Amino acid sequence: MSGLIEFPQPEVSPPALLAKYYYPQCGHVIEGRWGHSSRQDGTEFDRIILALGAIYLTREACAQRIAYDAQQMARLVIPAWFRKLGPDVEVNAALPWRDNPDWRTFSDCDTPQDWSEQKPEDFRAKPRDVVVTVNGNEYRWPATVTEVTKDIIYIVRDGDAFACQCNRLGPRVHHTRAGAEQQLAAIRAAAGESL
Repeated sequence: MSGLIEFPQPEVSPPALLAKYYYPQCGHVIEGRWGHSSRQDGTEFDRIILALGAIYLTREACAQRIAYDAQQMARLVIPAWFRKLGPDVEVNAALPWRDNPDWRTFSDCDTPQDWSEQKPEDFRAKPRDVVVTVNGNEYRWPATVTEVTKDIIYIVRDGDAFACQCNRLGPRVHHTRAGAEQQLAAIRAAAGESL
């Protein structure tokens, strides 16, 4: 990956007495001085900053550390667009050269190492099952097809569920035969037909 900001190595030994140093704080470069006349091994604050690995002898190196930290946060922090999808998420597992998405349930083992490289279009909220109650019986079928696909789909029409290889969408179009047949059973029950 190009354009990555390299980690600037901080000081690991105390600077000279009263030497100027820089440290990052809330995204800003802050200037400090090591110790004072009565305390040559540095103040308590100096020693804490040194132990945190945040002392730099140049303003530029400190600024680079701030940029590096921001880069790392972009990689590790889960972006807002992903959080808005809710708890049930699907990820497109299709190979890059395939035209059709291959939506699969997203699990913790799928968590990206680098969120900054992820594309929102490769994730979606998992479609919800449709649940209806007819004459006291509950019927459930997978959410219907809501986006154009080149795969075979299953359509509920004219009292039957049949396969079709077309770009149909709508409330009676399904990805699986089982989904179409479950919806068909509910339609028949609502019409008073025996199952």
